[in-house]
Amino acid sequence: MTTVAQDTDRRQIIDAIVVALSEVLRKELTDVTEETRLFDDLSLDSTSVLGLLTHGHRRHRTGRPFQGTCEQRQIRRSVAQLAHR
Repeated sequence: MTTVAQDTDRRQIIDAIVVALSEVLRKELTDVTEETRLFDDLSLDSTSVLGLLTHGHRRHRTGRPFQGTCEQRQIRRSVAQLAHR
């Protein structure tokens, strides 16, 4: 896969994550970047994490489910980490 294709694929994954986060948090997220921290910047809590993981398994448009655990100390902490396989 070329770098351009990898960049496009990563951008699609990030976009899908932002859509999922917007739906789980029930608000428009216009300034989310790969560096956005899930807990510190978006104030996710355990209920939001469960919603995100459930949402990811049901509706993830790229065919890759979000991965993580419900324990805050182990969950991926940023959008970039969530996008990383």
